[in-house]
Amino acid sequence: MKYEYPAVFYNDCGKIAFHFPDLEGLHSFGDNFDEAILAAEELLSDYFWEQEQNDKVYPSATPLEQVEVKRLQAVKMIYADTDKYAAELATHNEREAILNADNPIRELLDRRHMKIKQLADLLQCHYRTAQDWSLGKSKPPEWCLKLIVDKVLA
Repeated sequence: MKYEYPAVFYNDCGKIAFHFPDLEGLHSFGDNFDEAILAAEELLSDYFWEQEQNDKVYPSATPLEQVEVKRLQAVKMIYADTDKYAAELATHNEREAILNADNPIRELLDRRHMKIKQLADLLQCHYRTAQDWSLGKSKPPEWCLKLIVDKVLA
């Protein structure tokens, strides 16, 4: 589902802090305005995703023009898409499960129903290299493994 709620932004000791007037206790900050907006979007998405999981009721949003702001504060509507958030969360959880597996390459191949040849072609590497990784005979460097997992999950 999609939601939109106003957030009030203000300077707090060099950081850009924000809160949602309609959602008590929902606040955070960013190093700059752009980061604060991204943090607000993620926080709002997480909040509503959790509300949906627990079938909770939440307050309606105050129209932007009715939000009370003090001097040196700004108000902006923040949008949350819980379907998108859930998909990103699932991908993140799958990525972590793969990276924490005893044989991450084998786990990746099994989860994606991929053949070694498909992986080798995708990565433009030798078949034997991908085969050795999948059999646990060798491992790609940690940084490379993360790139491989991200490329396959993309």
